[in-house]
Amino acid sequence: MIDNLKELWGNYPDIKFCRVMGRTKKPFEKDWPNKHYSFDEINTFVENGENYGVLAGPGDLVIIDSDEPEVYEKVKDMLPETLTVKTGKGHHSYFFCDGIKEKIILTAHDKHWGEVQSYGTMVVGPGSTHPSGSKYEVLLTRAEKGSGKTSHPIATITHPQLLSAIKSFDKSFVEAEKAALFEQNNYDFDNVDINQIKITDVWEPAGTVKDGKDGEVYGEHPVHGSSTGMNFFMNPGKNTWKCFRCNSGGGALSAIAVKYGIMDCSECVPGALRDEKVKQAIEIAKDNGWGVVEDLSFQPQTFSQIADPDFVKEQIQKKERPKPKEVELLVRQFGDFKNLKKDTSFFVKDFILPKTVTMLYSPPGQFKSFLALYLAMCVANGKDWLGLETKENSVLYLDGENNDQILKDRLEKLYLGHNFEKEEFPLYIIKRGTLMDNKKNIHLGWLNALAKVIRQKKTKILFIDTLHRYCGYDENSSDDINKLYTDIFQPLIEEFGISIVFLHHSSKAGGYRGSGDFLGMVDTAYSVSRITSRPGEAVSGFTFKNEKNRAGEQELITGQIEFGENDIKIVPTKISRTEDQKVFDNAAKEMEDIVSVFEKHILLRKADIIAKLEAVGVEIADRTLTRRLKELVDSGKIIYNKGERGYEIFFWEKQEVL
Repeated sequence: MIDNLKELWGNYPDIKFCRVMGRTKKPFEKDWPNKHYSFDEINTFVENGENYGVLAGPGDLVIIDSDEPEVYEKVKDMLPETLTVKTGKGHHSYFFCDGIKEKIILTAHDKHWGEVQSYGTMVVGPGSTHPSGSKYEVLLTRAEKGSGKTSHPIATITHPQLLSAIKSFDKSFVEAEKAALFEQNNYDFDNVDINQIKITDVWEPAGTVKDGKDGEVYGEHPVHGSSTGMNFFMNPGKNTWKCFRCNSGGGALSAIAVKYGIMDCSECVPGALRDEKVKQAIEIAKDNGWGVVEDLSFQPQTFSQIADPDFVKEQIQKKERPKPKEVELLVRQFGDFKNLKKDTSFFVKDFILPKTVTMLYSPPGQFKSFLALYLAMCVANGKDWLGLETKENSVLYLDGENNDQILKDRLEKLYLGHNFEKEEFPLYIIKRGTLMDNKKNIHLGWLNALAKVIRQKKTKILFIDTLHRYCGYDENSSDDINKLYTDIFQPLIEEFGISIVFLHHSSKAGGYRGSGDFLGMVDTAYSVSRITSRPGEAVSGFTFKNEKNRAGEQELITGQIEFGENDIKIVPTKISRTEDQKVFDNAAKEMEDIVSVFEKHILLRKADIIAKLEAVGVEIADRTLTRRLKELVDSGKIIYNKGERGYEIFFWEKQEVL
């Protein structure tokens, strides 16, 4: 062991150590943060049976202490391979990183995920003995496994790279996004669309560094500066900012407030920007032309009119509608339809037909987006999808849900899992945009840009994931849903002959969320359901159940997802209505019965749920109840309160699902 440790630490003279009592995590000396040992000095104590600690900070050493597997997987995915040590319940990942001067505690979403250890902290070193008796074990990198060499190099990363890897577990990043969402969802002003104010128009940090796999921007705070040159963060895609010094953040509106002295940077927390301060920020936005919405008192009749800036400008100045073109109505009789040749064309046989609208809906976490992306890849490659024949066509996918890293991971693993032969195929992806704003105005500029891409790429299927991300409609308003169809869907279908597939969320009762006009405007609707796999299995089943069809589309499609380390395979399965589907229907009924006993804001423990079910004559076996509760939590219909050890109903359909 000692020879291995000498080999491990011999190349890093700037790393310092401290004494730790044997089979414990407790430092031997009280003043250990200031009493540094070299490895040669600490080695004597290690030989006598003591543990030892590695000091974070000296030599710019930071150690990501991952208590949860999600943190470790994110570190592996986003950061280079490095010295990694398996601990009693997690991992220590060692990096050299300049600019981290204090410990970062990862506590997002009311959960402790781990820490980033820096100055004033230490971790128990590899080779030491855990209180449980196990060893702190060095893990080999892929290169070491292949070569047989064990150099255990420590990787060097930048400050932005580190922050990008941990941000989803850092409460301050999450709070900044909450503050931005509060601004976007709680203020409504004439002639200014807050969602169209770009944070990069408001300010840019001094000494900007663009880094991180999500394209974040890091640098010096543009108002109060920075002693480190790296205390400020912006995410242009999410339109958010964060100040590390003040532990504050928000969206574009709060950025205006800080830049123009309406608020101090330290005041920017969720809900702080209110009343008169909001009005002042809006006036500044108007003065600068940020997010200003032109008052159009007309609707162009064709995309060619939308594309003509002189036409648009002229109509704005006139504030009158253009005279409609004269048209001739096509009048037909029975014989015309009798002699009409049957249309047998399709994009996906018995699933997506030309010039149709399809809705896929489910609660969160049911593989809806994942399966839609796979469907788009299959059509773009002309490969069968879940046993259904496809015709190769150009596909445009609007993704408002997933970041670039999630898309990269899914695309690469699906590509490898299904042996797609071509690296260049006609699948085009656009991230975020606005077709209809929250004032119910059609965003003509963005719609025209979309139409231009459809024309250039010869698109035949348009996916929208999810519809609410691109359209600020009231889902319970039939007028809004009809406007969506007549002003967006119908013109695109008529002019370009495309089919539209949009993703939507379901209600807690299981049906699609919102107005009945959703079902009225679509040709086909499928509910997507996940079948929970057994513990430890890397396979999950799913079903597409047809809730509406106009041309005899598939009634039920089933399959399973096989998750490999480097690839993902999605394969069709055959399901018997008399056996497997009966089991599936019974499970759905059991979950409906469980949900029915909940009341808003009332926490129920498992024993309470059993009592309430028995009171209404429903008996569910204990193991089955445990499984159904997990499925309901996974699907977002109820939540588990870990502190209270009980369950609560989660009215997620009234919130924006992130």
